[in-house]
Amino acid sequence: NLQRFRSNFYKRDDPSSSLLFFPKPYKATPQVLMEDMIENATPMTHYIHHPDTKLRRELANPLLRAFLKMVFLDNFVHCDLHAGNVLVQHRGGANGENAIVFLDAGIATSLSKQDQQNLMDLFRAVLLNDGNRAGRLMVERAKYKRCSTEEEAAAFAEGVGAIVSEFHDARSKGLTLGTIRIGTLLSRVLDLCRVY
Repeated sequence: NLQRFRSNFYKRDDPSSSLLFFPKPYKATPQVLMEDMIENATPMTHYIHHPDTKLRRELANPLLRAFLKMVFLDNFVHCDLHAGNVLVQHRGGANGENAIVFLDAGIATSLSKQDQQNLMDLFRAVLLNDGNRAGRLMVERAKYKRCSTEEEAAAFAEGVGAIVSEFHDARSKGLTLGTIRIGTLLSRVLDLCRVY
């Protein structure tokens, strides 16, 4: 997986110009993985509640871009991306840039072409604040359809529409993704799934 991530993110396996870093594997057996030693780095957990908002944003932007690249461009996703598996490497230099280091890439996956298209269509509907369409897409493309009537499908889509609108309204009032409780929004969507 590390080799594939490196080829997806670096030209000619050269990470020197990138602010995203995947360790280079040297030897791998079922029990042992030898890879680059990461020095001068701090776990991302140290920065989650850091008082410097500008620094948190500078660290979050490349993480978000990397994740979106994995999902939408490469269709090969690191499935264990939590703050303990991400390091901030302090490179210093004239501009003092920090590199993001991804660890523990043993769990990765790809979506089928159809699932990737479904995700892109859903993502597009949410970004365009078309929550009703997002809800309809979920119903129409679900592997196991539970809405037994058109009225239930419409009610589900309307519920998703309200959640998406609420999310966009909160963002337009100047709230950031960090202050919007994504977990709460997803929980509400799952509650709708249980009802319908």
